[in-house]
Amino acid sequence: MVNMLKHDSTHEYFKGKVSHKDNKFIVAGQEISILVEQQPSNIPWDELDVETIGVYTIIDKCQSYLQAGAKKVIIAEPSTDAPMFVMDVNEDEYIGKETVLSIASCTTNC
Repeated sequence: MVNMLKHDSTHEYFKGKVSHKDNKFIVAGQEISILVEQQPSNIPWDELDVETIGVYTIIDKCQSYLQAGAKKVIIAEPSTDAPMFVMDVNEDEYIGKETVLSIASCTTNC
């Protein structure tokens, strides 16, 4: 994954330093923890910024994240019932009160 961060096919070559140590990426001096966990209740949500498991794609299923302490859930793929926001299409409709939302697809925003 370090190589993918350094040589992104969309954004090209990253000029900063990228490395890894233990379960962390180090990007331009910033440490980013990497977690692998199947159960949302086992994840330290107060310490987490991004999660892209892609298993829970409807609002009801995402409630377990909120109950475990997440402030918001961003689904990185289409959802049948969560409000969907796409940059340069309708991001102006985002008001910030949504606790579960979709960004359409992880590749839509590249």
